[in-house]
Amino acid sequence: MAVWALYDGTIHYPELAERWQAYEQVVQDHPQSYPQEWPPVASQNGWPTIVPEEYNQADIITQFVLMGLCGFTGVLFFAAAAVFYLLLRRAETKRRASQPGTS
Repeated sequence: MAVWALYDGTIHYPELAERWQAYEQVVQDHPQSYPQEWPPVASQNGWPTIVPEEYNQADIITQFVLMGLCGFTGVLFFAAAAVFYLLLRRAETKRRASQPGTS
């Protein structure tokens, strides 16, 4: 999840924000005919011709916050799993050593 949020915050959402800004510019430049003006602008930039959703700086910052929270939680879970594994191996080693007749 952290990697996904990092991708969204650094690549995907900025691209969507760029599309939204271009769409807003078309609406401002052509208030009456923007539905006909948008498809050529979108095609010229390699974007889909559907009307984009609004994405702004707050959406991008939210992705970085999610990345931090998910990354921190993931590191905690990984560390807990590693400690649990090491403790389990240590207990197994002690159990084997305490059994009579084993070397």
